[in-house]
Amino acid sequence: MINVLMHEVEWLQQKMAEGEAKNFKAAADMANAVENGNVWHDNAEYDEVRDRMKQIDATYKPFMTTLAKAVVVEYPNPADEIVSIGSLIKLT
Repeated sequence: MINVLMHEVEWLQQKMAEGEAKNFKAAADMANAVENGNVWHDNAEYDEVRDRMKQIDATYKPFMTTLAKAVVVEYPNPADEIVSIGSLIKLT
């Protein structure tokens, strides 16, 4: 369980969407590489796309893991008169 703020969840979701878009593009490139040559032998285009997909997965997987474990917390309400961790107090 990871405590996050709502704007952090939105940022993680944005990063996940970016990763999905890159992965979708790479999958299309992979299909083209397979059509253009042999999949397992002497196909540099296929190897490049496969390596790019691994890199995309390695880059965006931590975001997915964090998002799956995220629990949204909120800032304390400043109107509350109870002081707790994260409260801003003003001494007069």
